[in-house]
Amino acid sequence: EEQHRKVKEIQEALVHTTRLASVGELAGRTAHEVLNPLTILLTRVGLMQKRVQPLIAGGASPLSLLEEIRSAWSKDYSDGGFDKVLGSWKGKSGVLPGKNLFEEDLENLNRCSAEILDHEKSIAKDIQFVKEEGERIGKIINNMRRLGHSKSEFHRHSVHALLGDCCQIMNDLFEQKGFKIEQRFEATDYHCMVDRDEMVQSITNLMRNSLQALETSHGENPHIAVRTHNVDGFLCIDIEDNGAGVREEHQRRLFDSTFTTKSHDEGTGLGLGIARRFVRGHGGEIEFVGSEPKTRTVFRVRLPLAATHKQGAVA
Repeated sequence: EEQHRKVKEIQEALVHTTRLASVGELAGRTAHEVLNPLTILLTRVGLMQKRVQPLIAGGASPLSLLEEIRSAWSKDYSDGGFDKVLGSWKGKSGVLPGKNLFEEDLENLNRCSAEILDHEKSIAKDIQFVKEEGERIGKIINNMRRLGHSKSEFHRHSVHALLGDCCQIMNDLFEQKGFKIEQRFEATDYHCMVDRDEMVQSITNLMRNSLQALETSHGENPHIAVRTHNVDGFLCIDIEDNGAGVREEHQRRLFDSTFTTKSHDEGTGLGLGIARRFVRGHGGEIEFVGSEPKTRTVFRVRLPLAATHKQGAVA
């Protein structure tokens, strides 16, 4: 009985340890996947603050100029009615040679209107961007809560349009570092059956790895190229950068979930494994093509075209 009790205790301890390990892996995956869109979202919010600041700042901002014009018109009307306003408008402009004050005010109003409309359009796009990234974070968390067993939603998509969205999502981070994103979409057939959010996660994970490689290389003309071409019923997406590259001894372990060359601040090293799992679920594959430090490092995503798609079939 004593021996049986000890065996049972050991079994319970093993089950508990296994559960803890699963929770730890799940937490790591969740943290990694949430961190990407969250970083992108916070970067965009920072840029929004910079763009909005001139609109509300003093000096020659559109709103302050509008207030200056309104205040002058209001004072003239209060002092002498509409005749006083007309008299002031007929006066010479001290800013625009050969024009009167009315023409100066009209030009300023046109400029303010154009600037405010531009800000309005930009803010509307930014709000939509923040909403989409927030929804992506929500979907990631919900998927993890269901222990990753959520069903992918496959729809026919233009992968070129989807890649354009990925470049737009990552553009803020790359611009912040002074790096360029080149888009070279040369595939003639680029429609695939994909889960949009999963594909965005996969591509942006690869692009984020390129960003970190560029940050550590300090090379000339740092850039990333996103290319497409067709091969034997597949759409091939090449993510190429001229960053630090991948050392030869690390190349065989790139997709190992326990392997990473990054510090804790840079990431968990789970990105490639998660991206490969998503792509394989689409019947495709992620391949490491090759690496020459500060010259060319390439990862390739292969996706079956919509006409030949078989969910879950690894090519």
